[in-house]
Amino acid sequence: MNSELQFVTAAIVDDDKIFTYGFRKLTGIKGLFDEILDFCNGKEAIDYLKDPQNSTRLPDVLFVDINMPIMDGWEFNDAFEEIKSLLPKPIAVYNISSSIDIEDINRAKKIRS
Repeated sequence: MNSELQFVTAAIVDDDKIFTYGFRKLTGIKGLFDEILDFCNGKEAIDYLKDPQNSTRLPDVLFVDINMPIMDGWEFNDAFEEIKSLLPKPIAVYNISSSIDIEDINRAKKIRS
């Protein structure tokens, strides 16, 4: 649990279970988040965010992988831009990737938070 009085929820959107496990372990050791939600692809995350039943359980921050099946991180970013004004609170989005492709790096630098 973090040292703030505020309950902080994170979500990781990544199909790599090993990375997700490591993320959970590291952030758990550091006490960065009170809760971490997992989504295997961008579509699963967007569907969760759009569902009114989840409006009180939305994450404060999203960590989104770039390369995933079904809906990748780039497609997620586009879909999130379309729905973020409809969400009951702001959500910070951070793209994560092991890609060293210069096109991916340049594209990521152009994303607005």
